[in-house]
Amino acid sequence: GVFVGFAGLPFQRLTIDIKDLDLTAVPSLQRPLNTGTTGAVSHRPFLSVSKHLCGVATDLMLRCMNHYNHSGVVPDGLSRDRPLCRGGAVALCCHHLCKWRDYVGKSFLRNELGIGATDFQRLLNFSHWTAIKNPDPADSTTTEQQTVELKQQIGRLCKRIIDFGRLAFLRSTSGGYGQSARLVHYCSAAITPENCLLVFGGTC
Repeated sequence: GVFVGFAGLPFQRLTIDIKDLDLTAVPSLQRPLNTGTTGAVSHRPFLSVSKHLCGVATDLMLRCMNHYNHSGVVPDGLSRDRPLCRGGAVALCCHHLCKWRDYVGKSFLRNELGIGATDFQRLLNFSHWTAIKNPDPADSTTTEQQTVELKQQIGRLCKRIIDFGRLAFLRSTSGGYGQSARLVHYCSAAITPENCLLVFGGTC
């Protein structure tokens, strides 16, 4: 149901697998239309914010949002030129849990980098190297320390390749966000290797 939250603003918690979520059917995003047709609705614009939407869940969210942008009914007086999801910010993580089937950046990887499903799985495997712990300098050789650092760098590069595919999707004609879509590092990798934010769009 819909509850009263901070500063009296309503919020609604939906308990559903995100792959099955159709935002056009969410009542709190609907407005009645005065067309004389019973049940006719338009759809409200909104902003999307997510903290660490793990792996494939990021791609499922972007697909869900894209469906709403293309299938939602624009309220009277608003331009269709802007996506109904006006913009958002997604903290990215757990790239090793992505799935080729649901990944939104397949066209970019295939057409720009020649990467298909097999190489994509390698990217996922190597992306997990960012989580390798630094060895204790007192108990490891310089070569061992350098090997770990190299693996961490490779892991970060694999993550960014995956994220650039998502960026290309948002910037495409289908995505509709153009150059407003970008990747931002919001803290030092020393704090967390999962420090990349996918930002797109603007205000409502």
